[in-house]
Amino acid sequence: MGSVLQFIFGYVYAAGAATLAQVLILFGPLIILAFLLNALGKFIGITCIRLLRPTLFLVLFGWLGTMIHELGHVFFGLIFFRKIRAIKLFTTDPWDPKPGYVRIDQGKNIFQHLGNFFIGLGPLVLGALVIYLVAWGLLGVDTFTGMDQTRLTGDAFTLRTVGLMIYRTVNSMSVVLTSVFADTNNSLQAVLLFLYVTLSISSAMTLSPADISGLRVGFFALIIAVFIFNLATFWFGNYGDLFIAWIAPVYDGFYGVMIFGLIVTFVLAVLLFPISLLQESDHA
Repeated sequence: MGSVLQFIFGYVYAAGAATLAQVLILFGPLIILAFLLNALGKFIGITCIRLLRPTLFLVLFGWLGTMIHELGHVFFGLIFFRKIRAIKLFTTDPWDPKPGYVRIDQGKNIFQHLGNFFIGLGPLVLGALVIYLVAWGLLGVDTFTGMDQTRLTGDAFTLRTVGLMIYRTVNSMSVVLTSVFADTNNSLQAVLLFLYVTLSISSAMTLSPADISGLRVGFFALIIAVFIFNLATFWFGNYGDLFIAWIAPVYDGFYGVMIFGLIVTFVLAVLLFPISLLQESDHA
């Protein structure tokens, strides 16, 4: 009896450890990037609205990012069979505290609660896809190709694996930056338009209190769902790790786009920082 209980405990522990590693490796960087972009996006928005008239800022920069942001929520809401109650993609009214919003029904089961995680991060996922497609259209299909494909070795995903993924992403960024700014086939107009789209979308990758609340609920539902899957399948194969290895090229491309957007947004925030200090001194 003791050996049976020991086996069960060991099996559950192994499935739980694999679940935690898989969730953190797949979604940990995304959550970190979400909060970094959220902080930068809010800083840029506040500084630019003070610098320009609110309506002018919304017309020049806010419309595209806000629309993609809200459509990201809608896209994943529909995927997880959630009813969309109301949508406002964009407004130029400077007195409206919400330039855009989406109201979605609450989930009724674990699948729909799991959707909260992806609905909350929908603006990042759809935003990255749009940036990728715009780069493909303006700069060519090779803009985000040539990413570092250093193989992830080992049966278990450890800190070494995380280090390899970070190493691949950093190496990949040099490829992307060179492809955008150093490729002589890219016209200046195409590069500037691509940067405009990237900045507009990246600076709108902010998280509302409702988004953060949904992320929290969805994250726990995600862990439960992956844990149940591992419990059901772990005895004849670690399919979660196999899935991560299989999706690695897509993973690299997605985070390459995300980090490029983060870099461009960070550079703009640095340029706006002195203006922000002057604005604070004027309001003091």
